[in-house]
Amino acid sequence: MAIVSAHGDIDGANACSLTDYAVANAVRCRGIVLDLSGLEFFGTDGFLALHRVSVSCARAGIGWM
Repeated sequence: MAIVSAHGDIDGANACSLTDYAVANAVRCRGIVLDLSGLEFFGTDGFLALHRVSVSCARAGIGWM
């Protein structure tokens, strides 16, 4: 199980970084937890990042929350 924590803001400038980092860690595990409790701002690009994580995990058979 991998836990990925994000802090600060998720927006168009860094949403792809969140996706890339989460997916890179997920492939080595059976599951991943994205801890977004430290965020101060979550822009619309953040939803796209979560969708990409979801699709990547589904393809690999990895659970995430």
